Amino acid sequence: MRLRRKKVKMVRNVRYKRGLNVAYKIWGKKFVDETLKDLRKINKDLEKYLVEYAFGEIYGRKRLDEKTRILCTITALATLGKETQLKWHILGGLKNGIPKETIIETLIHTSVYAGFPAAWNALRVAQQAFKEYEEEKEK
Repeated sequence: MRLRRKKVKMVRNVRYKRGLNVAYKIWGKKFVDETLKDLRKINKDLEKYLVEYAFGEIYGRKRLDEKTRILCTITALATLGKETQLKWHILGGLKNGIPKETIIETLIHTSVYAGFPAAWNALRVAQQAFKEYEEEKEK
């Protein structure tokens, strides 16, 4: 039984490290470490699940390239109205070479399926992210 627990823990460690590396690649170490520290204060389990599963398992898959995966995430978050995470993923997209125009076009396309209010709100969030990204570049 102890051997099985060690093996499960080892697999989780590998997934966690892989997930952390994926997140670092998208947003950078400082942002990820600060965000996870805040989440860990609220709940350590959710932080672990997010890193291991969302980033270690799903984002770590190789069938979609990184830019396509980020655009899919932006579309889903815009549709769901999850503005905080939407902003983070737009910033991640910009940092990973997705042009501002591509993000805008993706959000306009979202209006057909999610509705105009969702697209409009998402474009407002994108505008904030674009400004923040430009300000960060100037530093």
